[in-house]
Parts: sequence; structure tokens; C-alpha cells
Amino acid sequence: MAYKTESVAKQQASKKFGKTWEEKYSIVQGDDGFEIVEKLAELPPESPNSDPEELEESVPQSNSVCSTLFGAMINPEKMPAAPAPAPKKDAEKTSKVIEPNRPEQNGLKRPSKGSTCCIIWDTCDKLTSPEHTCTSAELFNALQGYNECTLRTQYARWRQFNGVTGRLPGQNKAAKLPAAFDDAKDVLLSRVEEGSEAYAKLDAVKTAADLIQWIAENSAAF
Repeated sequence: MAYKTESVAKQQASKKFGKTWEEKYSIVQGDDGFEIVEKLAELPPESPNSDPEELEESVPQSNSVCSTLFGAMINPEKMPAAPAPAPKKDAEKTSKVIEPNRPEQNGLKRPSKGSTCCIIWDTCDKLTSPEHTCTSAELFNALQGYNECTLRTQYARWRQFNGVTGRLPGQNKAAKLPAAFDDAKDVLLSRVEEGSEAYAKLDAVKTAADLIQWIAENSAAF
């Protein structure tokens, strides 16, 4: 039987089936009005003893993400194991090896063998004797081609390690003369009388400043 409004249909359902009528009935709107319709019985739940393989067959065979997740929920033991994490790459290996238990004094440790710092320290040790301490000029001359900043830094650390203080004779680094210096000196020597005082002074010139001074004093001879 159809009713004109939904509220009337609900009132009639309450009268006929009691206050709990909504548990078994629902109001549905049709072409003639609102009708009281009995709800369909719910399907019984799956038996807990269902065979996992039967459940697996009921899942659609699909490569979609939803199918994969659903398969994992109903049959987790069938899922492939997660891939093992990729092993971490070893740290880049270098020829330098940090030595344990290195000698330490005055708040510093000796550099590890094989390192550039160790080469500098060893050179300082070789140029040092009980009567003489290696100077920065001697170190620079012995290790020409090395980074000057590294030489200067490691020389200062070597001095601190050995407790060397104060200024040493010849500590200033000797100026490095260009290759053309010797060529210019040889040309001038060839034009000066050998055995003369001017020749002897020119032969004793060791720096560019001294060479310029000699030229200024002897320019009249040319």
C-alpha cells in the first residue's frame, strides 16, 4: 500500500510493526507514493574455516594496486617477501690510514704515516739535528712543488709539537728567482772584463734587487 507522504508511511509502519519497525522495514518512494518495504536478509558471514585457496580464487586476478592489497589482506602468506634493502656502499677508500696510539705532546698528535702532513713532518725531522733546527726556508727548498699554505701550516704544527719557540736564523723563505735571472746575469758577465771589480761584484749577485743595483752602478760601462 502506498502513502502520500513519507511521514504518513512511517506512522503506519510504527503502528503495524512497533517502534522497532526500522530494523526490518524501510520506506521506499515509488511511482504511487511511499511504501513500506521489508528489508532483505543479510548474507551470513564467511565461515572462519574457509579454505585460503578458495578465498584466493574469488579475488579477481588483476595487476592493480587494489587487487594486490586485497590479496594481502585475505592471504598474507601468499604475498612475496619484501625485497631486502640494498647494502650500503662502503665509504670511499683512500691511501691514508688513521693510525691509533700516535705520539702526542704539547696538545698535538703526529700525522698518520702516508699522509702529506707526515711527509712534511718527516722532512723537518731529517733537516733537524741536535745543533740545528729545520727552518721554514729549508723546508720550502726541500719540498718545492708542495702547496705553500700546507707547508707553512704543518711547519708551525711541527714546531709546536717539538716545543720550538722563537725566531730561527734564516727562517724567512728565500725568494724564488725566475729562470730569466741567470740568463740575464750570464749575458752581463760576458760583456764585463773578467777579473775586474765589476765582474766580481756581478758574479756575487744573488737577488733581483742586487742585480738592478749593479746595473745602475755600471750602466756607463756599456
